[in-house]
Amino acid sequence: CCLSWEQFLDVDRIAQTRGTRWYTKAKMRDVVTKIVEPICEETQKSYAQTQNPQGLMIQAFITHSWDENFKELVKSLKEVFGSSFHKPNLWICAFALIQGDYDTIKKQVEGGDNSLEASPFVLALQKAESFVVLRNSNTNLYSRIWCVCELVFAIRFKLVPNKTMIAGPNTFSNEKISCTDAGAFNPKDKVKIMDYLSRTVGVDKVNGMIEDFQNMQLPSQAPVISKKRLLLILFGVIITVAAIIIPVSIILTRPTTAEKINSVIAEKFPGLEHRKEDTSQLSAFTWVTKQYTEKDTIYERRILSQYGLSTLYFSTKGVTWTKKTN
Repeated sequence: CCLSWEQFLDVDRIAQTRGTRWYTKAKMRDVVTKIVEPICEETQKSYAQTQNPQGLMIQAFITHSWDENFKELVKSLKEVFGSSFHKPNLWICAFALIQGDYDTIKKQVEGGDNSLEASPFVLALQKAESFVVLRNSNTNLYSRIWCVCELVFAIRFKLVPNKTMIAGPNTFSNEKISCTDAGAFNPKDKVKIMDYLSRTVGVDKVNGMIEDFQNMQLPSQAPVISKKRLLLILFGVIITVAAIIIPVSIILTRPTTAEKINSVIAEKFPGLEHRKEDTSQLSAFTWVTKQYTEKDTIYERRILSQYGLSTLYFSTKGVTWTKKTN
C-alpha cells in the first residue's frame, strides 16, 4: 500500500510538530517509533492502509535505509519529484508494512510461503513504475541485505537502469563494498537472498550497479554553497582585500618626509619663502629634507633648528666661509 505525495508530506509536517531539535536529528526509525507504530498498534494496519483503505497504484518504489536522517530523506525526495507536475504515489516500507515487534515484521517479510518472491518488497517492485535509490549521509545503503535484495529484483523486473532515479548525497562514493558484505538482522535472510542473487543476477553485476549508484554525481551536488557558507566566504574575501588595500591606502595617503618638513616650516614661517626659487630658504629646505629618509621620525624642534641654521648658512654664502673667518 502506498502514500500519495501529499500524504507523505503530511508525515513530514507531523514530524516537525515534535520540535525543531527532534526533527533535525530524527532518523527514519525514530519517525516509525514515534509516529507510525502507535497508529499501527491501534488499527492493526499499516500507516498507508489507514490513509488509503482501498489502496493506491504503486508508482515509485523507494529503497532506503532506516538509519537515514528523516529530514534528509524528505529533501532527497523533493529533489527527485519536486519539479514534477504529477507527483507519484510512494511505496516506502516504513509506511507500507505494519510496524511493531519482531514477529509482526518477520511474518510480513517472509510472505505466505517464506519465499523471496512472496515478500512485500518483491510484490511491490513487480507493480512499481520506477525505482528510486535514496542514498544518505549516515550509512551505506547497501550495507543492508534487504536493500541488496530490492536491487536484485529491480534488475530482474527491468526497473534498473532505465526506470531508476538516484537521490541523496554520494557520501560513500569512495567506499568499496560488496553485496556479500551486507548485514542482516536475521542471518537466514542473508543466506536466502545471497543464494537467489548468485543463481540469477550474479554478484559481479550487483556490485557493479552498487558502485555506479554510489558514485553517481547529481547536478544538485555540484558543490552547491549554502547561503551561510557563501556569506562566510564573502566575508573572508572582504577581510583579505581590506588587509591589502588598507595598508596600501595608508602608504599612499601618508605624507612624505618632505611634506612633513614643509608643514613644520610653513607653520612657523608663513609666506612659503622656503618654496620660492633662488632663495636661501629654498636651499635650506632642500638641504634639510635630504638629511631624512621616509623611515625617520620628524621632530619639529630639530627641523626648525636645522632650517634656521642652514638658512643663515646659505644667506651668508657659507660656502665661502673659512675656518679662519669662522
